[in-house]
Amino acid sequence: MWRPVQVVDLIRLRPLLRGGLLFLVMLACAGCSARGITLDTIAQDRSIITGSTGTQARPDEQVVADEATVRNAVTSADLESLPVGGMLAWNNSRTGSRGRVTEIEEYRESGRPCRRFQTTRESFDGISLYSGEACLLSGSEWTLLYFRPL
Repeated sequence: MWRPVQVVDLIRLRPLLRGGLLFLVMLACAGCSARGITLDTIAQDRSIITGSTGTQARPDEQVVADEATVRNAVTSADLESLPVGGMLAWNNSRTGSRGRVTEIEEYRESGRPCRRFQTTRESFDGISLYSGEACLLSGSEWTLLYFRPL
C-alpha cells in the first residue's frame, strides 16, 4: 500500500526559486513605476486655437428686444402722474420677460431731455437688475444710450 515518493532536492531548486522570486519583484516594481496612457496624454489637441480677440460677441436677441420695450416704457411714462418712489411695470410678450422700473430721473443734456433709470428684468434665465439711460436725440425719437446689468 505504500508507494515510494520521490523527494525533490531543494538545493537544486533554490536558484530557480530565487530567479522566479526576483522576476515577480521586478514585475511588481515595473507596474508601479510605469506611467501608462492617461486621458491627459491622449486628449490634448494642440491644433485647436481658442480665445481669439478678433471677433466681438453678438448681443443676446432677447435682451435687445427687452431694451426696446424698457426704452418705450420709460420714455412714454408721464413722470408727473407717477407717485414719488412709484414703480413702472413693463412686459415683453415676445420674449416673455417682464420687470419694474424703480427709479426714473429726468434731466437735460445740451438742451435735450434724457432719462436715467433702474429696472429689473425677469426672464427664463433669472432675475437681473439693470441701469440705463435714454435721450431724445433727433426729433421725437428716443435713443437708448446704455442698458447694462448692475
